[in-house]
Amino acid sequence: MMTVKVEKEDVKDAPANMWFTAFSDGVPELGAYIPANARRTDPSLSVFWCGDTSHSLFRDAIERTESLFLRSSGYVLGTLFAYGPTKKVIGPIIRLADLTDQSSSDPGLGKCFTSSNPLSRFSAYRAEFYGAGEQVVLWANVVETDTGELEEGGDNIGICTSPALFDGSARTLVVDTILKTRQGTRSATKPLGREIVGELLGEIAEEVQSVSPGLKR
Repeated sequence: MMTVKVEKEDVKDAPANMWFTAFSDGVPELGAYIPANARRTDPSLSVFWCGDTSHSLFRDAIERTESLFLRSSGYVLGTLFAYGPTKKVIGPIIRLADLTDQSSSDPGLGKCFTSSNPLSRFSAYRAEFYGAGEQVVLWANVVETDTGELEEGGDNIGICTSPALFDGSARTLVVDTILKTRQGTRSATKPLGREIVGELLGEIAEEVQSVSPGLKR
């Protein structure tokens, strides 16, 4: 059975930010967040979960996102930030890929994760992608993977996009990334089937739509 718990952030005399937790048979599997007054085309809907993360899996998510934009808009502008264990931050590292002018295109951000690149040894990352007026943000902690349960703040990977893109081409990206990072190394990351993940995300989308009037189609 799929259910979603909705919580409003207590802000006096102001629209409330919204938090969502999606449960499968009573177990919290996915979380989501959307700020007050979000619009349908804003990059404002975040989905997060407990995952078995790694540098290679985050690179795979980056490459899937780049492919999504190249298919839909023909180009993608990517920006990467890398975070070290001592709060060291590297970035922004910017790459532009354009199918109409491949001679001037940069290598994708995934190339930053080759074994010879020092960036591949950081502990957390944030990657932002822009194309045709849309935006997707990926983030992950790839070192501290045993972070506890979802409701204990144990999420260590997430994707942020607009509600409009989430209802369209980005949904498959989110599903694939969840499936790839739920490998069952601990109870909070047990594998989930594609159908279950799809239903959980569908339940979240319905709840987001019902509580956020600004997202009406």
